[in-house]
Amino acid sequence: MSKVTVELEWEAVDSIIVQQVTQARDALISDLKNRKKKNSKNAIFHTDRNEDVKMIEQHIESFENVVKYFGGKV
Repeated sequence: MSKVTVELEWEAVDSIIVQQVTQARDALISDLKNRKKKNSKNAIFHTDRNEDVKMIEQHIESFENVVKYFGGKV
């Protein structure tokens, strides 16, 4: 497999990071809504629903901090 090197400005790299982390956060927000349902069995981080909800919320907060660090808006 061949490799390609691309030079990017720091602003472009920051923008890519913000986009990727925002997408991951949005996916976790969706997972959180589903996981809060009483009949939810789709564990993300933990099989205990309450612990899983807590961990998902912590990850969402962490992603939001990363987005803010790179200049994005939450």
